[in-house]
Amino acid sequence: MKKLLIIMLTLSLSAAASAQRHVIVVNSYVPVYSGYSWGFGYSPYAYYPFGYIPYDDDYYYRPSQLDNQIADINHNYNQKIQSARMDKRLSGKARRQEIRSLKAKRNKAIDDAKINYHKR
Repeated sequence: MKKLLIIMLTLSLSAAASAQRHVIVVNSYVPVYSGYSWGFGYSPYAYYPFGYIPYDDDYYYRPSQLDNQIADINHNYNQKIQSARMDKRLSGKARRQEIRSLKAKRNKAIDDAKINYHKR
C-alpha cells in the first residue's frame, strides 16, 4: 500500500511538472563600461553615481509669486489654528468653532490672492 501511494504521488508530480509551460528566458547582457572596468550587465556606475542625474538650475521649479503668497497665508493661518487648538480658556465647542472660522478665512484669503494675482 505504501509503495502504491509513493508511485501515485510520483506520477502525479511528474504529470504536473510536464504540464507546465516551457519558457526560455534569454538574458540580454551588454558590455558596460563603469568608469573603472568593462563588465556585462547593468552597472549602477555606468551613469552618474547611483543612477542620479543632476539637473541644471534651469530645470528646478521656481515658485511663482502666487505660490509664495499662498505659502505665506497657509503658514500664518496654520499658526493661528495651532494657537487656537492650544487655547485652554475656550470650551471644546468654542475652540472647534474658532478653528472652523480660521480655516474658512484661510480659504477665502487664498481665493482672494488667486483672483488678485490673475487680475493683474
